[in-house]
Amino acid sequence: MINVAVCDDDLNFLKTTMTEILNVSAKKAKKTIKITFFTDGRKLLHEFKNGNPFDIVILDIAMPHINGKTLAEQLRLLNRSFFLVFMTAYDEEVFNTIRYSINAFIPKSHDIALVQNELIRVFNEYAKYNPEYEIFEILRDGIPVTYKIMKDDILAFCFLNKILYMKTYNEQFVLRERIFNNISDRFKKDGFMECYRNYLININRVREVSDDNVILDNGDELPLSKRSKNSLLKKLNCSIIAEVNC
Repeated sequence: MINVAVCDDDLNFLKTTMTEILNVSAKKAKKTIKITFFTDGRKLLHEFKNGNPFDIVILDIAMPHINGKTLAEQLRLLNRSFFLVFMTAYDEEVFNTIRYSINAFIPKSHDIALVQNELIRVFNEYAKYNPEYEIFEILRDGIPVTYKIMKDDILAFCFLNKILYMKTYNEQFVLRERIFNNISDRFKKDGFMECYRNYLININRVREVSDDNVILDNGDELPLSKRSKNSLLKKLNCSIIAEVNC
């Protein structure tokens, strides 16, 4: 089952045209889909913030309250694993949407058959998609609970007062694990680094670096040692160069 969210302020377009296009495309791709429509981007954002992400998100660009590009930017901060499709009546917008890591761009003015073919491609590519997930035991009210999270959605780990915390964009979890080095050894080879004693950050989720602090995508500030600063800046630079070359 592929969970698809479609956000467009035109409810008639969603219920008629888009419903038919999605169902026909899914049938041709031999995929089962569940469709949820949103006419207000703020409600879709609320779903993500409450831990209810979707596999594929299709966004109109021109919407009231919050436009599709701003919405995509905020959704990407919360979750990087979903496939993103933009649709608009303005073909030239394609050049303004690349930065949001899009998987498809569908101009509304195109022939329906062409739109269906593009959605078939997206459904098939998502079926092959295999993001890296990590399994943790977290404590909820002192009770261990198994928790699954995409690796790139982890912002940082902190070991404070003999408690090991895992930070995501919206939450801070208490891990059952009590040895910081076990987490450090597990993640240092995969894009994480120690920015300060007992602080491990995901360099892909760093927004800003100052003299003695690092600011994460969610605005959290963590301490940064002088020894770690140069190393962090080099890794950030290499990450940017690698992304550009892709």
